[in-house]
Formats: sequence, C-alpha cells, structure tokens
Amino acid sequence: MGWEYTGCEQSIDSDSQSWERIALLKLSPDPIWQELGRSGMMAAVHPREGHPLRETNPLKLVYIAVAAFFALWTVWVLVLLQWPGAFSGDALPQTFLRAGVRIVLWLGPLAVYAAMVERQGFGGLFGFEEQWRRGLWGALALTVLCGVLALARHYLLGAAVEDPRTWSASTWINPILLAPIMEELLFRGFLYRKMAPDTGPWPALIVSSFLFALIHVPYWVLSGNLSGMPLLGEFVTIFLIGAILAVSLRVSGSVLTPIGGHLANNFFSGWAP
Repeated sequence: MGWEYTGCEQSIDSDSQSWERIALLKLSPDPIWQELGRSGMMAAVHPREGHPLRETNPLKLVYIAVAAFFALWTVWVLVLLQWPGAFSGDALPQTFLRAGVRIVLWLGPLAVYAAMVERQGFGGLFGFEEQWRRGLWGALALTVLCGVLALARHYLLGAAVEDPRTWSASTWINPILLAPIMEELLFRGFLYRKMAPDTGPWPALIVSSFLFALIHVPYWVLSGNLSGMPLLGEFVTIFLIGAILAVSLRVSGSVLTPIGGHLANNFFSGWAP
C-alpha cells in the first residue's frame, strides 16, 4: 500500500462514549494519507480529547471569556450610574451587594471556562500551588517597596496621609481587598498565564496590561470623572502598574506575588494619596 501502520493505543475519556487516541509510528507519503484527510478521518490520526469545546483554539476561548467579562462589567457600570442610591454608599448592605456582584462578574466567566473547557477545579485555573513560597516572598518584597514609596511621597513630597482606622468597611472590602484580588486573578492569574506559553511573555504582558488599564475606562468615561489628557495619564499609569505586576508573576512564578503587590499598592495609595 505504500504506507506502514505499526501501532495503536486507545484511551477512554468522554462522558458517554470513547475517544480514541491513535499513535501512527511510521508513515510514508502516499495518496491514501490525503484521502484520509479528505474523508474526515484525520480526526483519527490527530484526535482531540475531552469536551468538544477543546476543538476550538484554546486561546480564542480565553479571549471570549475575557470579552464576556468586559461586556458584563460595562453593563454593571451603567447600572451603578443609573441607580447610584441602590448600590453606592458605605452602608453594609450596599457594600456586600457590590462585593458579591464584583465576585460574580469577575470570576463567573472564568468559572465557566474552567468547567467547560479545561474541566478542572476552579482554583487550578490560576496555579495557586505553583511556586507559592516564592510567591509569598515576592509579595512581601513588593509590599515593602510600596511602603517605602509611600513614605517617600509623604516625607519628601509632602503628601498628606490618612488614618486607615477612619476608613469605612466599604473602603476596606472593595477597593483595598477585593478589587486587587479579582483584577489579579483575571489579568495576571488567568489571561497572562494562558497567553504567555502561546504568544511569549512580552505580548502577554502588553495585552494583559492594556486590558487591565482598559477595564477602568468605562467608569471614567460614563461617569464623566476623567477625559482627555487626565484620562490618558491614568491609563498609562495603570498600564505600567500592570506591566510591573506581570513581570513580578514572571519572575516569581506565582500569582500570589502580583496579588500581594496590588493589595499593597491600593493600601498605600489610600494612606498617602
């Protein structure tokens, strides 16, 4: 026949039926090979295991998950601006409502991705167990750095400081604690870690940092708080912060480092704005 088929391995991995993995140990060029592809049997030569969604480009599905989040978050911003009295303020009911909505909107698309595409536990999506000791040391180093910079702003530049004991529960829960964790899980823990193996670290850094800055734009624009050059300045600042956090993830190998650094940045930015 002009081609040699010398071995076959099969494994079962499906909800209701088997998916075959066939290992062709040796093939020589032959029209039969092309005919296999034309007849739709190429799936037997290069099968795709598991859920049918895996047949789609995995990185494309990552972008879809992030795009879904952006759409949901923009709708939430419109809701906040349309009915500020129902969601704004420092009262505990509004505080926990905003926190709950934030968790659902930021992590919901990622939970769907984990369940339908990778079929793994939600925590495994971010690699918490990878280099966690180095991650904690990295988080400590970034915390010290943020503290030193805050002290420099206060003593060298005359920046006023605020007493954290006067901050409301809403300030502690949302901008200080929850926002950094959610943002790092999405942009560094998920997007950067999924992109880097396929695109390389630099494209992953640029895209994740750009989107990290972009997610702040809907509120700035729709609320009218920022526009023109001030908006551009804030955008560039947040992009650079995102790039630094992506580098910290690259160096430490753990998402715990950018999470710790982001928490420290938000805390010390509130202490010495």
